[in-house]
Amino acid sequence: KYEPIEAETFHTRITSKSGARVGVDTLEVLHLDDNKVDVVRKAPPTDFYAGPRWSHDGGSIVVEVVHKSGPDVFSDATGVTLSVVDPRVTPPSILPLTEPDLFAATADWSPTGDTIVYSALATPHADAPGLFEIHTPTRLTLTVDTGPFVAAASRTDSDSGQDAAGPEAAHHR
Repeated sequence: KYEPIEAETFHTRITSKSGARVGVDTLEVLHLDDNKVDVVRKAPPTDFYAGPRWSHDGGSIVVEVVHKSGPDVFSDATGVTLSVVDPRVTPPSILPLTEPDLFAATADWSPTGDTIVYSALATPHADAPGLFEIHTPTRLTLTVDTGPFVAAASRTDSDSGQDAAGPEAAHHR
């Protein structure tokens, strides 16, 4: 089992050649004792990673996958998919949790690791984001009944406890 230790830090990095407008984004683990860097995942050219957070058991990482309009490092963001990465398998698996047009961000695990709290739009055209929680999957696999996004059927408004997916969820699944 892979577990984070005090001598490691998990981060994202965009690298490009001097003056280049196209970069490569990676999720990385830095080993502080020897400064060795392990690349966990490389993002597609039109995506980058942000805000990684370890689960308390060290088995998963929640991360924002930011989708861009093009490969240029200054391209506009077109969506954000909250995803869970399992760094213990090769290649590391990634499970999308939210729909990109809800712009999910600032996620963190509950102390027990069974839920993730995050900010997102309740619907794609909402005026302001709200706080939501999603119960984390027990394994990183997609199933037919959840569609491509785990949160489409299970996102709840943390203030009311009501299903926040609304009528848009069925359309975006």
